[in-house]
Amino acid sequence: KKHHMNVVAECELAVRLGRDLPLKSSPYTRQDVLDAVADVMSAFELIDDRNAVYKECRATSLIADNAWNAGIVLGPRANPPKTVNAFDGILGTLSVVGQELRTGKTDDPLGALAWVANLAVERGRPMTTGMVVITGSCIPTLPIPAGKEFAFTLDGIGTVRMTASE
Repeated sequence: KKHHMNVVAECELAVRLGRDLPLKSSPYTRQDVLDAVADVMSAFELIDDRNAVYKECRATSLIADNAWNAGIVLGPRANPPKTVNAFDGILGTLSVVGQELRTGKTDDPLGALAWVANLAVERGRPMTTGMVVITGSCIPTLPIPAGKEFAFTLDGIGTVRMTASE
Protein backbone atom coordinates (compact mmCIF):
# COMPACT_ATOMS: atom_id res chain seq x y z
CA LYS A 1 0.00 0.00 0.00
CA LYS A 2 1.41 3.38 -1.01
CA HIS A 3 1.40 6.22 1.46
CA HIS A 4 1.10 9.79 0.29
CA MET A 5 1.42 13.08 2.14
CA ASN A 6 -1.37 15.12 0.54
CA VAL A 7 -3.35 13.67 -2.35
CA VAL A 8 -5.36 16.05 -4.51
CA ALA A 9 -7.16 15.44 -7.80
CA GLU A 10 -7.38 17.03 -11.21
CA CYS A 11 -10.25 16.43 -13.63
CA GLU A 12 -9.01 15.60 -17.12
CA LEU A 13 -9.74 14.19 -20.54
CA ALA A 14 -7.74 11.01 -21.18
CA VAL A 15 -7.07 9.43 -24.57
CA ARG A 16 -5.96 5.92 -25.54
CA LEU A 17 -3.84 5.58 -28.65
CA GLY A 18 -5.04 3.21 -31.34
CA ARG A 19 -1.77 3.34 -33.26
CA ASP A 20 1.90 4.17 -32.76
CA LEU A 21 3.22 7.72 -33.14
CA PRO A 22 6.75 6.98 -34.46
CA LEU A 23 9.47 9.33 -35.69
CA LYS A 24 8.38 11.16 -38.86
CA SER A 25 9.79 13.88 -41.08
CA SER A 26 7.69 16.71 -39.60
CA PRO A 27 6.29 17.43 -36.13
CA TYR A 28 2.97 15.93 -35.13
CA THR A 29 -0.03 18.24 -35.46
CA ARG A 30 -3.40 18.16 -33.73
CA GLN A 31 -4.87 16.43 -36.79
CA ASP A 32 -2.10 13.79 -36.78
CA VAL A 33 -2.73 12.85 -33.16
CA LEU A 34 -6.53 12.96 -33.60
CA ASP A 35 -6.13 10.24 -36.21
CA ALA A 36 -4.25 8.11 -33.61
CA VAL A 37 -6.85 8.44 -30.81
CA ALA A 38 -8.89 5.24 -30.40
CA ASP A 39 -10.84 6.10 -27.24
CA VAL A 40 -11.48 8.98 -24.87
CA MET A 41 -12.31 8.83 -21.19
CA SER A 42 -13.02 11.13 -18.30
CA ALA A 43 -10.24 10.82 -15.75
CA PHE A 44 -8.97 11.88 -12.36
CA GLU A 45 -5.25 12.49 -12.06
CA LEU A 46 -4.16 11.81 -8.50
CA ILE A 47 -1.41 14.15 -7.34
CA ASP A 48 0.67 14.02 -4.19
CA ASP A 49 1.60 17.68 -3.87
CA ARG A 50 3.24 17.20 -0.44
CA ASN A 51 1.34 20.24 0.87
CA ALA A 52 3.00 22.57 -1.64
CA VAL A 53 2.23 26.26 -1.73
CA TYR A 54 1.30 26.47 -5.40
CA LYS A 55 2.10 30.16 -5.88
CA GLU A 56 5.63 29.52 -4.64
CA CYS A 57 6.35 26.40 -6.76
CA ARG A 58 8.85 26.44 -9.59
CA ALA A 59 8.68 24.33 -12.74
CA THR A 60 11.97 22.63 -11.83
CA SER A 61 10.39 21.28 -8.65
CA LEU A 62 7.49 19.80 -10.62
CA ILE A 63 9.84 18.23 -13.15
CA ALA A 64 12.09 16.76 -10.45
CA ASP A 65 9.05 15.25 -8.74
CA ASN A 66 7.57 13.89 -12.00
CA ALA A 67 4.90 16.59 -11.63
CA TRP A 68 3.73 14.89 -8.44
CA ASN A 69 1.76 12.23 -10.32
CA ALA A 70 0.45 9.52 -7.99
CA GLY A 71 -1.79 7.75 -10.52
CA ILE A 72 -4.92 8.07 -12.61
CA VAL A 73 -8.48 6.80 -12.35
CA LEU A 74 -10.20 6.26 -15.71
CA GLY A 75 -13.87 6.25 -16.65
CA PRO A 76 -15.35 4.01 -19.34
CA ARG A 77 -14.03 4.28 -22.88
CA ALA A 78 -15.98 6.29 -25.43
CA ASN A 79 -15.57 7.07 -29.11
CA PRO A 80 -13.50 10.20 -29.70
CA PRO A 81 -14.95 13.36 -31.22
CA LYS A 82 -14.53 13.37 -35.01
CA THR A 83 -12.84 16.76 -35.49
CA VAL A 84 -9.97 18.66 -33.90
CA ASN A 85 -12.28 21.52 -32.86
CA ALA A 86 -14.77 19.15 -31.19
CA PHE A 87 -12.14 18.34 -28.53
CA ASP A 88 -12.02 21.97 -27.36
CA GLY A 89 -14.56 23.28 -24.88
CA ILE A 90 -16.05 19.97 -23.75
CA LEU A 91 -17.93 20.76 -20.54
CA GLY A 92 -16.78 18.90 -17.44
CA THR A 93 -18.77 18.77 -14.20
CA LEU A 94 -17.37 17.65 -10.87
CA SER A 95 -19.73 16.55 -8.13
CA VAL A 96 -19.35 15.09 -4.67
CA VAL A 97 -22.11 12.74 -3.52
CA GLY A 98 -24.54 14.18 -6.09
CA GLN A 99 -23.86 17.86 -5.35
CA GLU A 100 -22.28 19.84 -8.18
CA LEU A 101 -19.05 21.49 -7.05
CA ARG A 102 -17.31 22.90 -10.09
CA THR A 103 -17.43 23.02 -13.86
CA GLY A 104 -14.81 23.69 -16.50
CA LYS A 105 -14.01 23.03 -20.15
CA THR A 106 -11.27 21.22 -21.99
CA ASP A 107 -8.62 23.52 -23.45
CA ASP A 108 -6.68 22.22 -26.46
CA PRO A 109 -6.22 18.60 -25.38
CA LEU A 110 -5.02 17.62 -28.86
CA GLY A 111 -2.39 20.37 -28.72
CA ALA A 112 -1.17 18.84 -25.45
CA LEU A 113 -1.15 15.37 -27.00
CA ALA A 114 0.78 16.60 -30.07
CA TRP A 115 3.33 18.29 -27.78
CA VAL A 116 3.83 15.09 -25.78
CA ALA A 117 4.08 12.99 -28.96
CA ASN A 118 6.76 15.31 -30.37
CA LEU A 119 8.68 15.35 -27.09
CA ALA A 120 8.53 11.55 -26.88
CA VAL A 121 9.95 11.22 -30.42
CA GLU A 122 12.64 13.80 -29.65
CA ARG A 123 13.67 11.76 -26.60
CA GLY A 124 13.82 8.52 -28.61
CA ARG A 125 10.82 6.98 -26.86
CA PRO A 126 7.89 7.33 -29.29
CA MET A 127 4.38 6.72 -28.02
CA THR A 128 2.83 3.36 -28.88
CA THR A 129 -0.55 1.74 -29.37
CA GLY A 130 -2.52 1.33 -26.16
CA MET A 131 -0.82 4.14 -24.23
CA VAL A 132 -3.15 6.32 -22.16
CA VAL A 133 -2.39 10.03 -22.01
CA ILE A 134 -4.06 12.60 -19.77
CA THR A 135 -4.32 15.95 -21.51
CA GLY A 136 -4.55 18.61 -18.81
CA SER A 137 -6.94 19.67 -16.10
CA CYS A 138 -10.18 21.43 -16.97
CA ILE A 139 -11.17 22.07 -13.33
CA PRO A 140 -8.78 23.48 -10.69
CA THR A 141 -7.01 21.00 -8.43
CA LEU A 142 -9.04 20.00 -5.39
CA PRO A 143 -8.49 18.06 -2.15
CA ILE A 144 -10.08 14.61 -1.91
CA PRO A 145 -11.11 13.94 1.67
CA ALA A 146 -11.41 10.29 2.69
CA GLY A 147 -14.86 8.75 2.46
CA LYS A 148 -16.30 11.15 -0.12
CA GLU A 149 -17.47 9.88 -3.50
CA PHE A 150 -16.37 12.07 -6.40
CA ALA A 151 -17.80 11.97 -9.92
CA PHE A 152 -16.42 13.82 -12.94
CA THR A 153 -18.48 13.90 -16.12
CA LEU A 154 -17.35 15.09 -19.53
CA ASP A 155 -20.35 15.84 -21.76
CA GLY A 156 -20.73 13.22 -24.47
CA ILE A 157 -17.86 11.14 -23.08
CA GLY A 158 -18.88 9.73 -19.70
CA THR A 159 -18.34 9.73 -15.97
CA VAL A 160 -15.48 8.56 -13.80
CA ARG A 161 -16.10 7.92 -10.10
CA MET A 162 -13.83 7.41 -7.13
CA THR A 163 -14.01 7.27 -3.35
CA ALA A 164 -10.91 8.19 -1.42
CA SER A 165 -9.93 5.93 1.45
CA GLU A 166 -7.63 6.61 4.38
